[in-house]
Amino acid sequence: MNKRIYLLLITIISCSWFQNVFAQNASKPNILVILIDDGRYDNYTFTNGPSWFQTPNIKRIADEGINYKYCFPASSLCSPSRASIMTGDYPHHTGIVRNGVSDSLTIPTIATILQSNGYYTGFVGKYGFNKWPIPGYDYFLDSSNDDYWNTYYFYYKTGWQLISGHKTTVLTDSAKRFIETAPSDKPWCLFLFHKAPHSPLQPRAEDSTLYENEIMPFPANFYKYTIDYPNYMYFCHSYSGDSSQLKNEYLKYYQLLAGVEWSTGVMLNTLDSLGILDSTMVIFTSDNGLLKGEHLASGKQLALEESLRLPLLIRYPKWFTPGTVVKDQLVSLIDLAPTIIDAAGITNPVNMDGWSLHDATKQRKEFYYEYFNKNYECTPTMHAVRSFEYELIHNSCTFTTNEFYDLTNDSLMNTNQINNPAYADLIDLYFQKLDSLEKFYGDTLWVDTIVTCKLTSNFPTFDEDADVIGTEIIIAPNPGNGTGNIFYKALVAALLNVQVYDLMGRKIEELNPVVKSNKISVSFDFASLAKGIYLIKIQTTDEVYSFRYLKTE
Repeated sequence: MNKRIYLLLITIISCSWFQNVFAQNASKPNILVILIDDGRYDNYTFTNGPSWFQTPNIKRIADEGINYKYCFPASSLCSPSRASIMTGDYPHHTGIVRNGVSDSLTIPTIATILQSNGYYTGFVGKYGFNKWPIPGYDYFLDSSNDDYWNTYYFYYKTGWQLISGHKTTVLTDSAKRFIETAPSDKPWCLFLFHKAPHSPLQPRAEDSTLYENEIMPFPANFYKYTIDYPNYMYFCHSYSGDSSQLKNEYLKYYQLLAGVEWSTGVMLNTLDSLGILDSTMVIFTSDNGLLKGEHLASGKQLALEESLRLPLLIRYPKWFTPGTVVKDQLVSLIDLAPTIIDAAGITNPVNMDGWSLHDATKQRKEFYYEYFNKNYECTPTMHAVRSFEYELIHNSCTFTTNEFYDLTNDSLMNTNQINNPAYADLIDLYFQKLDSLEKFYGDTLWVDTIVTCKLTSNFPTFDEDADVIGTEIIIAPNPGNGTGNIFYKALVAALLNVQVYDLMGRKIEELNPVVKSNKISVSFDFASLAKGIYLIKIQTTDEVYSFRYLKTE
């Protein structure tokens, strides 16, 4: 055979083979999910973050893909949220309703679904809700502990092993290795779940001096609620630092995020160098938000804006026009799993609670939130419904404890309107919405909580010669560390006695009320007591009230 004809035939055959492979891979994209831990929505310049925090790699995903302005977790806590990401279901369906590693997950994950459909699957980072080894992964390097430096990882080849270096660097190196060594004849899916910027706030050495001369963000509402707020808030979620401490925490927080920005650059550059960036769906998001001093509160479980709102960026040119910004939909982390299997060409096999973000027929205008009480914490079970305009929060307390916020006129959620008669009809409507969403999602885990809580008012100062506003019993200061007072404006009921117990139920002290003017006050001295939580029982002629008192030092 003529050599030129032979080479032409080989070229035609080869081109046909590559075209078939390309067509197959084009229908099943690679998938990279980058998750950060405790990452707020407003961290970045393109989400109203500080102008000095430049993140060209993370921003590239937004600029070359789609940016969802309103994304929320099913439950704002690490383990429940991660389980929802992996299954597309609410915690009341996954069974992962609180933090901690379970022995098994009884429902399929996207990893098992993808693997059974020909995907090479990998996980690198903090899984956080299930014990390894876990079905569905060909490659994994897990470290769900809190240590950043020189810590133990569970590796798919060797089991537990100590790896030196900072966690962000170790995880990035492992993720890069997965991509570079993935089989060429299979599409792959990799979950890169960072520990950063979760506490302890320990950035990489190369990031530890960044931003030291910059002005850190500071909440406009760095003060406590004063009226109609759940009284458990400042037992469970009080921010105890001052403004200087908060600014230092923000500095370290952004230094940790600088490591995530570097890592994201490594991932994108690796995909670029292999020529597979445009055939890879890249997702960037967070497991939950984080309160950082707003309302002088901290933590995440609360259904407040800073705790709930997350970044969600997706780069996938086949589906999303570069630079798309979505402002008219409320999306959720339960939507990630169905979106991923939709991109992989797989029909949803398990009827997930979420839906594919590529399905234009479904657009969420109201979002259902849930959080379940942990028996060692005082935050109650709560459910909420949030639209663009309003949010209703039902706290499962021993007393009626609800919140209603006008997000249009009060985006910082500074004023609870639950007792404002002007909102009465709207509040009734949102209770109907909450009930409807409960039924829609099959939420059958509404349970009473052991937490005694109610709406209350806080009086930062007290004038002995002035009337107490309202009729509630006030314990001030609470938390405290020495002498305090119990105040009660006696309109009808009379205060009879006050008893103090420790959490073992042992009575420590009985206090006699001292009447002054139209007020009753009882002084108590906890200076000799150890740091901890105590139960104060207050008996009136009408009722017995129970409060927790926090001795801070």
